[in-house]
Amino acid sequence: MALVLPLILSLYFALLQGARMNASRLEVTCAADASTDAVMAEFSAALFSRYDLFFIDTSYGSGSPSDAALEERLNYYFGKNLAPAPVLSVFGAGSFTGLSGAGVFLTGTRHAQDAGFLPLREQIGAYMTADPAGAALSEVTRILDLWQGLPVDTQALSSGMEGTKKQMEDLMKKSRDRKEDTREEGDAEGEETGEGEAENTLEGLAELLRQPLLTQVLGEGAEVSEVQADLSGFFSHRSISGGTGLYTENSHGTLPASSLMLDLYIAEKCGCRGNVREGSLLQYQLEYILHGRDSDRANLEKTLEELLLVRLALNSLYLLQDPGKQAELESAAASLSLTLLIPEFEPALKAVLLGAWSYLESIRDLKALMKGERVPLIKTGETWKTGIEGLLHGETEGAPEESPGTGMTYGEYLQILLFMEGTSLRCSRLMDVMEMDLRRTPGNSLFCMDGCVDAFSMEAAAFDALGFAYTVIRNETYN
Repeated sequence: MALVLPLILSLYFALLQGARMNASRLEVTCAADASTDAVMAEFSAALFSRYDLFFIDTSYGSGSPSDAALEERLNYYFGKNLAPAPVLSVFGAGSFTGLSGAGVFLTGTRHAQDAGFLPLREQIGAYMTADPAGAALSEVTRILDLWQGLPVDTQALSSGMEGTKKQMEDLMKKSRDRKEDTREEGDAEGEETGEGEAENTLEGLAELLRQPLLTQVLGEGAEVSEVQADLSGFFSHRSISGGTGLYTENSHGTLPASSLMLDLYIAEKCGCRGNVREGSLLQYQLEYILHGRDSDRANLEKTLEELLLVRLALNSLYLLQDPGKQAELESAAASLSLTLLIPEFEPALKAVLLGAWSYLESIRDLKALMKGERVPLIKTGETWKTGIEGLLHGETEGAPEESPGTGMTYGEYLQILLFMEGTSLRCSRLMDVMEMDLRRTPGNSLFCMDGCVDAFSMEAAAFDALGFAYTVIRNETYN
């Protein structure tokens, strides 16, 4: 018996130590998992409530985001989970494992803007595919396919409009010079032959082109948001911090949001003129994402200018292809050129009238969009609203709309304009808008999107009473 007892005790203590080591390993693993779960549960509630995104704000309301703050939270939870149960401490007992935490060390982080805004686009893709967005995506795809198939060059058209203004002024000067020459030769019947009225027609068109676009579309004294923002402190205008380039598997099970899906998300979450979101700083958010100006007025004006070019291109295309409208233009140009005593400039006058007519129709289109009406992408004889007679007599309103009409709304036109912008630019300005909105919510006055993390890797280590080390490695992200 005396010889067997040491063997039995050795086996007992070996089994006891093995049990202690397995228990220690399990306890460290559970403590590490519990700490990561606790930290992941501390996502920004304001960001989720407004934009349905899961990101940890590593500033924790302090306004100074840092990976060190995230590491500190992990250490706090890890230490709490390793500490002996309070009831054992009361009776002076220790834990079976006797673990003491060496700490948690972050080895990598992934911020919202890393890798070309990949985390942001992944989460947007996950959110959008969770909802029945297929019909909306199909419709936007159809519209964009139609748009991309059109031979439209808005930049060339912008230069062409400047040329039209100059050409109109040249024709007016030639007409006045011809009129003076005729009077010197003794013909004083200029006013009787309608020269004055014709000259007034061209002058009226030139004056229309010179007016500020907001005045033409909205009229004098129209209600326009005057909100301004100091952009220097927002994402796209300041130095930003980033993660370590951590790679993580896409646990969302979806691809990053495509350009079209990103547009749908932006249109859903951001406001615009006529559809302002409550609690937003800049009222015209889609217009800001398009143009990035510091005031609602400036962003609306630039958006209307861009929409005007789109409508000008499409309306000019229709006028060039419609035989009936071409006949009207030729008749009006012939009559006007004779009245102005410049018959040799009839082709040039026809080109000027075509540009002015498409411009007048485009202004009418923008007015309709601002009233919440629909405007078709491609016009037909039934949907064309202005007439050549109204153009010649200074009538700029066109035919009134008896119903909201058919075609696309202002918001849908903005989606076309958004699609024409780069993905990085849209994401960057979207983050500006997110910061603008969230800084208006309680406890988030210094919120920064570049301090938001959705994935991290870490190494947790602890030692037992005998000095054995236990290490757990984790790579965490939202799923």
